[in-house]
Amino acid sequence: SLSEIRDFSQASSKSADLKYRFHYIQLKGYYVRNLFRRYKSNRLELMGLAGISYNYLVKQDIKVTTSGFALQGQFKNIVSDSIYYQPQRHMLQLQIGTETSYEFERDFFLVGAVMLGVPITNQTQNDPSLRMLSPGLRVGFRYTP
Repeated sequence: SLSEIRDFSQASSKSADLKYRFHYIQLKGYYVRNLFRRYKSNRLELMGLAGISYNYLVKQDIKVTTSGFALQGQFKNIVSDSIYYQPQRHMLQLQIGTETSYEFERDFFLVGAVMLGVPITNQTQNDPSLRMLSPGLRVGFRYTP
């Protein structure tokens, strides 16, 4: 918890930027379907993704960045107690997106995907309720013998 600040000076403007941070571990499951089978080339595919993800809260905190004054001698502080929002420990999201794969060698693919996680449940238990949209980008390799 941060100590109280008593500053009656009028010389400079003072502000604090608060960023609420929720740290989740996420487990995803996808259904992948080829969108353009008849337009598929020998090497390039475009697929649609749909799925659900389960999120488990492991940590929450507030990052406080001050301007014009310091707290405990620092301009950036992390506060992990006395946070207003009561987070959901368990959260569900609907996952949607597209995936493109390119076969550059026999059975080796370069894969890129764009995804969006849309919340099914609220992120917080109290008002105002928060919902987290999760955009994502995935790039990788796949081997399918």
